[in-house]
Amino acid sequence: MKLMIELFPKTYFDTMTGHSILGAYYRSISEYDNAMFHFSKILDYNNFNVSNGKYCMPEMQIALTIIVLNRIDKYEYARTLLNSVNVKTLFVKQHMDLYTLMNGVLNGSRSTSEVAAFYKNMNLNN
Repeated sequence: MKLMIELFPKTYFDTMTGHSILGAYYRSISEYDNAMFHFSKILDYNNFNVSNGKYCMPEMQIALTIIVLNRIDKYEYARTLLNSVNVKTLFVKQHMDLYTLMNGVLNGSRSTSEVAAFYKNMNLNN
């Protein structure tokens, strides 16, 4: 993925896909800074290129990273990101359920382990 990003920096679909995959990989091995770097690249791209389409729901991915890796110090940032999500775009029920669970964690009514288990099960079923 890193090589693809380096070789094709102007092919945004490939580049954003690479950042998405790398972000998820680094989250899976608990490398918070690397995961955030890659998801933030997608968020920056989406914010800069509003008319060219969106990639990977980076707001959800960043909030998920913060919650699953138990970065309580970053919960306010996660809350801000989730508040910016247009829930009308969450047409997949699992995405809406994940969004609801993450908000529950940020509001103190759900646990990080519930989110982690749900996300793991969600990925196994896709």
